[in-house]
Formats: sequence, C-alpha cells, structure tokens
Amino acid sequence: MPEPLNVAAELLIVSGALADDQAHDLLANHTRADSAVDSALTGWVGRSAAELPAAAATWATATRDLAARICEHGAALRITGTAFVAMDLCGARSTAQVHCVDGAR
Repeated sequence: MPEPLNVAAELLIVSGALADDQAHDLLANHTRADSAVDSALTGWVGRSAAELPAAAATWATATRDLAARICEHGAALRITGTAFVAMDLCGARSTAQVHCVDGAR
C-alpha cells in the first residue's frame, strides 16, 4: 500500500510568495548595479568602454530571465498549494457525504 501524502499546502503557498519576493529583490539589486555600471562608463576608454555596455546588456537579459523563472516557480508553488487545498476540501466533502449516508441508515 502506498504511503499517504502529507502536504502542508499553506507552506507551498507561502513559499510561492517568498519566491516572488526573491525575484523582486533580484531585479531591484540588478537595477542598482546596472545604474552603477552606467554611471561608471564615463571613466572607461577604448575597448573596455565598448565592451562594458554589451556585457551589462547580457547581464540584464540573464537577470530578467532568471527572475522570470523564479516567478514561474513561485506561481507553480502557489498553484500546487491551492490545488492541494481544493483536493482536501473535496475529500472532506466526500467523506462527510458518506458519513451522512451511513448516519441516515
């Protein structure tokens, strides 16, 4: 017989919110770093001056992609937690109906 599945659905939902917070923090920190790079560009010359904006653009794209993936994971955690809550409620209703039928006899 398979072991019962014990899920703390509220923890899944909270974890999803924490993932969203992490993604927001990542984007905020990158924005600050990007601003620092932009303000430092005036002091660079030659090849470094040409390469730094391209590198910063690559970093920005990677950061946006990573933040989007973190948000997707957060959404999946919230959806899964909500689905477990719904399954629990449905199971409880089914059990209550069986109990009512048995009690009516």
